[in-house]
Order: sequence, then structure tokens, then C-alpha cells
Amino acid sequence: MKVSHKRSVEAPILGTFSGDALCYRTEVLNSTEVDIKIVWFQFFIEEHGSWCGYTVKNRVLREADFLQAYHGGDAFQDGWILPGHTAVCDPNWHGGDLDHFPRVKWSFLAVDREGETYFDEAEVAKECVSYIHKSAE
Repeated sequence: MKVSHKRSVEAPILGTFSGDALCYRTEVLNSTEVDIKIVWFQFFIEEHGSWCGYTVKNRVLREADFLQAYHGGDAFQDGWILPGHTAVCDPNWHGGDLDHFPRVKWSFLAVDREGETYFDEAEVAKECVSYIHKSAE
């Protein structure tokens, strides 16, 4: 499994953000030779030298959350990511602005049909993000 972040190619829907946001594309590639399923994923921010987990749902994210947020055409079969296929969240986002850009990352845990686990994570580079300003309504 390989996680990566790139510039977003989709137009973010401003209504999904409660404030200013940094938007980007997150891809989860199944680089294995077997079907995998994401069972846990989490956003982390570095604070005072330690990684702290946060999500808009105030809990770790699970399989149902992943399937709701990630798409990829023919990447999925009954919730499993097929070998060589990529699940995509575009736009993915987190709150903030470009002037105060801390280290952030997304981490993912997957299992295959035999119960083997796979883990990967990737930091979001400042070069990957687009800044979305949510004006007061």
C-alpha cells in the first residue's frame, strides 16, 4: 500500500468547510498483489514535537468513513481495493492557512482477506495544497 498527496484536480465545495481550508488530493494505491480494505485512518498534526490525531468527527475514521470519502471508479469491489488500483479523496482538506503550515500527515491501516495488515502514511507537503478562504456569510 502506498499513500500520496498531490494537488487537487477537483473543485472544492466551499459549503463543506466551516472555515479556511487547505485542499489537496489524497491517493491510496493498493501496491500489493491481493485485495485490501482500509479499516482505520487518521489525520495527524505535529505539535511540540509529537504527532496528535484529529478528525472532523472527533474519532478515528473507519472503513465506512473511508468508503464515503474515497472514490476511484473501478478501484473497489465490495469495499475492497483491487491490486494495482487507487482510491482517491479529492478534495481532501484540513483547516488552516499557508502562513502557519505545520507538519501534517494521514495514516492508513489496511487488511487483506487473510488478515495480514498493511500500513502507510504520508505527510502533506505545502506544495500540494490550495488555500480556500471561506468568507463570512
